[in-house]
Amino acid sequence: MFVIKFLIYFSLSFVILSIPVSENKVVFNYANDLAKPYTKQIFSSIRGAISNSITETKRIGDKLVNNTSIKEDKIKSTTSAGKKSSAHSVDSHPKDSYTPQEREALLRILQQTHH
Repeated sequence: MFVIKFLIYFSLSFVILSIPVSENKVVFNYANDLAKPYTKQIFSSIRGAISNSITETKRIGDKLVNNTSIKEDKIKSTTSAGKKSSAHSVDSHPKDSYTPQEREALLRILQQTHH
């Protein structure tokens, strides 16, 4: 129902504003000539307000970004994992218990797979 009313009022306004008053002018042209100084001032004010708000928003955004401090991650020893024993250290390598014959056999196998 709203759409139908809107179309009726829009069409009626369009017809009224399109009534020719003189050879080259309609009612809308006269109304536009009267309202032009006011509409220019209104649109200029709106443009200025939008420009100011964008500038202010950028300034606040830059201020927020620049005021943030970089926080370092710190691990408290009471909440971290237990200490590792030296036997499980990453740097230590397991001791092998191969005989010289087994070591030779492994080296031959490795050399064959690389060729």
